[in-house]
Amino acid sequence: MFCGCGARFPWADPMTVEDYNEWVRDEEDIASRRKQMVWLFVATILGVVAPLTGLIAGLQAHRSRTMLVGEAGTYLALGYGAALIGFIYTIVILLLIIGF
Repeated sequence: MFCGCGARFPWADPMTVEDYNEWVRDEEDIASRRKQMVWLFVATILGVVAPLTGLIAGLQAHRSRTMLVGEAGTYLALGYGAALIGFIYTIVILLLIIGF
C-alpha cells in the first residue's frame, strides 16, 4: 500500500511511528542481507577466494535463513549454493596440493 506522500506500508491497518520505523529497518536489513548473498555467490564463483567466501555465505545463509526465505528461497539457495561450491573448490585445491 502506498500513501499520497509516497510512503509504503505493509498492510492497511494503522501503524504507530515506532512500528513503521521498525518495519522499515527490517526491510532495509533484509535487502542488505540479500545483496550480501549475491556478492558472496559471485565471489565464490570466481574461484580464487571460494573456500573462504563459500564458508562465509553458508554461515550467513544459515544464520539469516528466516530473512532470506522470501522470494521462493532464491537468496537462501544462493547462500547454500555458494557454500557447496566453496566446499568443492576446497576439495579440488587439497587434491591438487597432495598431487592426486
